[in-house]
Amino acid sequence: MMQHILMVDDDPFMGELAKGFLSGPETEVHGALSGEEAVRAMQSRRFDLVVTDIDMGKLDGLSLIRHIRSSATHASVPVLVVSGRKDLHAIDMARSLGASSFVSKPVNWRLLPYKVRELLTQTEARSVA
Repeated sequence: MMQHILMVDDDPFMGELAKGFLSGPETEVHGALSGEEAVRAMQSRRFDLVVTDIDMGKLDGLSLIRHIRSSATHASVPVLVVSGRKDLHAIDMARSLGASSFVSKPVNWRLLPYKVRELLTQTEARSVA
């Protein structure tokens, strides 16, 4: 079964890297350059995982997490925060809003696919149980 990941980052290079490292025969990565664009994408498709930066324009990553957790369609979808912010306040805030995990930039692109696979596997296990 094809799994769909939404990569949300205002840096287009990050989106391209994510597509290169996370796409596979059973995984398709969709990009959004803003929180607003991500919300529009989620209105037309269900995603299995959302990967988001925190610091973006009007609708930042924290606001996006709030939106996801209040969505009937995406409330249970894991959210992986990938951010250059390393302060504990940002991490705690993301967690308190419902982020599933946090990865700091610069991203270790060799390890990120394992973190993504772990989150997707945990979600599959919960839906089967």
